[in-house]
Amino acid sequence: MFENLYKNLNAEKVKKFLENNQGPHYESSLIKIAYPELKISYDNPLEVFRHHFVLFNFLFELQNNYYKENKYLHVHFMRINLIPYPARNSCRFYDEYTNCFCAMKCENDYCNFHKKILGESIPEQLSVKYFYLCKDNFYLLNEKTAEVFMNGSWKILKNYDFYYESLKILDVSKNSTLKEVRKKFYKLAKETHPDLGGNDINKFIKINNAYQFLLKIYSNT
Repeated sequence: MFENLYKNLNAEKVKKFLENNQGPHYESSLIKIAYPELKISYDNPLEVFRHHFVLFNFLFELQNNYYKENKYLHVHFMRINLIPYPARNSCRFYDEYTNCFCAMKCENDYCNFHKKILGESIPEQLSVKYFYLCKDNFYLLNEKTAEVFMNGSWKILKNYDFYYESLKILDVSKNSTLKEVRKKFYKLAKETHPDLGGNDINKFIKINNAYQFLLKIYSNT
């Protein structure tokens, strides 16, 4: 299923659109370009999620490729934007709301102010990116759990197993606050993800899946 959707995605048209049209763009615009013949039934959350997932998997892969061309692809369902990195010795902190880089002159890639902010936001950014880069997640969600991700409708009685397994993986209780869940995720992410000093990417992916699921629950309760 994933392979077929990925194969049918019109990759060259998506890339051409991003390179020739100033952003930011909504995900819905890119879905129409990626799958011009698609007629999604929004009564079927799983179908929506699957196309959304494959598009974001492609975009995050594209993000890695554009980095080699000194370009940054920002991926967000409401703000997808391709922009050249600033000149060397300029701050590369990207503000998604102004759609531009700080670009303040500095010795390294980030000015002192944004270096601190970036350090606090890296685990969250990696969490989203690796959720979509892990193809297993495409098959992990069923119609019930896809509804949580796509429609924001939490039906906890139908998802006990997934819910309690996520709590167990993060070692938090059902009474934990979102702040406590996020703090625990950051701790575990730093222990497991190679970019943060860890050495177990597979464990990070498992932790990340649980975290992303719990985030959706907290945002809709």
